[in-house]
Amino acid sequence: MSTDAPARPQTQDPPAAATAGRAAHDETPLAAAHPQATMYHAIGVLLVLGRLTPEEARSVLRTISQRTNTKLRDVATLLVQWARSGDLRADIRSELARQLRPRPRGGTAAPRG
Repeated sequence: MSTDAPARPQTQDPPAAATAGRAAHDETPLAAAHPQATMYHAIGVLLVLGRLTPEEARSVLRTISQRTNTKLRDVATLLVQWARSGDLRADIRSELARQLRPRPRGGTAAPRG
């Protein structure tokens, strides 16, 4: 009996551009199975980071999207990636900091501005 591992079939690697584009949107298998999963993950990041309610977190995501002229799903993807890597686009980072500034309690859940 031979202990050699079976030979792997030769496959062609996908072009680097295709892989890079896919990586930006393929967060997890869950995200592929449930398109809203990345949005829910981003809301979770904001819940913990900013001690927000789910409604406030959604509002913050929308406001960041509008003020940075970035699609909402892209903002969500970038926030989820940031939670893992620590890297975040400068415009989104500064708007996130602005949105998470402490504010007086007892106010409404309206976006900060």
